[in-house]
Amino acid sequence: MKDIDEIGLSLIKKAKEVIGLDKSVKERDNLIELAMNDLYNHFMQYSEERLNDFELQLELFEIEELLSKEYLPINTIPAYNENEMNIPNNAETIIEYIVYKTRKRLSEHHNLETDSLEKECPQSSFYVEDICSKLDLETIHIGLNQNLRPGMFHHFTIVRIRLSDNTYKNYLVDCTYRQFFTKAKSNPRRIGVMRGPAKGCSIGSYMMLTDRRKEIAKAILTNGYIELTPDVFKEYFDAIIYSGRDKEYYSQNGLDYMNHNDIIPSYSVENYLQALFHNRVIDEQTFIVLNNELGIRDKKIK
Repeated sequence: MKDIDEIGLSLIKKAKEVIGLDKSVKERDNLIELAMNDLYNHFMQYSEERLNDFELQLELFEIEELLSKEYLPINTIPAYNENEMNIPNNAETIIEYIVYKTRKRLSEHHNLETDSLEKECPQSSFYVEDICSKLDLETIHIGLNQNLRPGMFHHFTIVRIRLSDNTYKNYLVDCTYRQFFTKAKSNPRRIGVMRGPAKGCSIGSYMMLTDRRKEIAKAILTNGYIELTPDVFKEYFDAIIYSGRDKEYYSQNGLDYMNHNDIIPSYSVENYLQALFHNRVIDEQTFIVLNNELGIRDKKIK
């Protein structure tokens, strides 16, 4: 790497060393956090021109890639039993069957306890829709970017279940949510340093900040689904918006990305519904938007 100061080189070397420590080493997680804090803080001092240096960015991305097989301190292992599950005879448990069949298909090519399932969300959503179609269930498949335009950042499915009393519940089914809970992009200090389309911070890091968000995340990670109540809806989509915001966004709006109150998106559930189902952009970002018309936008949640 050209023209990098000796302090920067030593911090890069230190970060690689602590990441390479055996996982049984006491305080390893704390050492990694401290090393990454020092690394991001050091390069934060560089000029914009220097931070756009390709070789520097590549070096930082390579270090983050080393953390992509490690997970944040929350249980990301799905509750999956390989024993065959029959179609339930009551509506309340049919969502569990849908997740079971989806995870069974995913397990044919992945280890569900170790693989992050990154980029598997389109396939997973296809499985969910296929299973639901055979059960004659209504679904809404959503594929979007971080500004909620149709795209490839993440895919998931909303399933509408008719209950025994003839009322309905909406469930969010997301069997690949754990891809956002690795340590790779979880440090908020990266927001001021990283460049390119992946310059924000992870969905998982946002969901780890409060007990309620962790409760929602744990339910999705473990069960593969959660009832889509208004507060779940907002927290889930707030995290997506947060993951796309970069240093420029916070600077332009006089906000501090290290301040918890400043990072909470101000949008309501109705704002999100308008954006999702009426194709309105509610949050202009500076990351790359993929021009991929994959989201279904002709249905509205009832």
